[in-house]
Amino acid sequence: MVTLADVGYLHTDITGDACTACRGRVIAGSFYITVAGLISKGVFGFLCGSRALIADAMHGLADTLCFGINYISCRATPTGQQKADLGRNCIIGSVIILSGVWVFADSTAAIASGTLARPGLFGFIVAAISTIVNWRLHRVSECVTKQFDDPPSFVCAVQNKTNFHAACLSLAGVLLADAGFKLFDPVCAVIIGGYLIVSGLKILNEAFAKIGPLFSAIRKNTMLAVGILSCFIVAFYAYRVTDDLSHNKVILIPAQGTTIASPVDAVLGRAKYFIIMDFRANTMTLISNGVRLYNTDVSNNLVAIVRDRKVDVVIAVKIGTEVFADLQAEGVKMYYVNEPTTVEQVISAYQHNRLEVAMVPNVSQRYGQIGWIRPW
Repeated sequence: MVTLADVGYLHTDITGDACTACRGRVIAGSFYITVAGLISKGVFGFLCGSRALIADAMHGLADTLCFGINYISCRATPTGQQKADLGRNCIIGSVIILSGVWVFADSTAAIASGTLARPGLFGFIVAAISTIVNWRLHRVSECVTKQFDDPPSFVCAVQNKTNFHAACLSLAGVLLADAGFKLFDPVCAVIIGGYLIVSGLKILNEAFAKIGPLFSAIRKNTMLAVGILSCFIVAFYAYRVTDDLSHNKVILIPAQGTTIASPVDAVLGRAKYFIIMDFRANTMTLISNGVRLYNTDVSNNLVAIVRDRKVDVVIAVKIGTEVFADLQAEGVKMYYVNEPTTVEQVISAYQHNRLEVAMVPNVSQRYGQIGWIRPW
């Protein structure tokens, strides 16, 4: 029989109380490593714009809650108490299923709305480290399961296995996106979401397999609650996708001239004019940028215009750090124009989903600020 010593977790075979203590350390270690992975993948996934990393981080968030419940229950409740085991596994399975539904719906919505990005080097490094660490945890927890036939060990093994597979998918998505196949990043995230759903159902089935008629109502109510919450999540993202695809928005484009035939201005905050297209009212508004020559931060002026005109979308060639953060705080969706073009062409590209979604700023802080020549 393979033991924990065979995978290098301990130097000798372990039995009795020492083995039980080791099981607790494996579950606790899985919890702390999952927390660290959640933070790193969540931060870098957001900064890099990787749906696969964000999906893996969401997977880690579900596992953080589940490992915590599992570990506390393992310490507080003796193994074999049917009601305690059932309640714990119902909570864990439900959380994982709902997380999977969220990841699946969010990533599908990203594909439908064209929210695609290249994660870059840092995304690849985080995904690679996560894959290696989760492979190690998967090996160790498998050995624990072979020596313990109890719910905490089983749940830990299932979660570490799904963590490893999710990390592999995340790495594949990041690599393919960096290679130019940006669609594969959210596709891998969709697969991670589906895998989460299957894992959650597996835990619930294991929990319900041994229950008697006394707890049949728990099974029915648990599945009903999970089904209702899943429908709410799917409906929310379906509404978002429908709203995005309808293009019934108010958009702002920096322009060098006063008509839609004018070229798009390369600098957002210091553009000569702002052209605002309101597709709800089918109107166009032209605003002259009176602060573009000021030698100060002009993002506040742009944010005030966006707020007053209820702008939903900003399309630009370059978006600086300050402006990006301010617009993001206003809930504005941003797109990049990748080549010189006119406002009219940009509007057409937006309506046909041909623009790149701005996941991060593409120029440094204070880009475009004018340096005045002083006589002294």
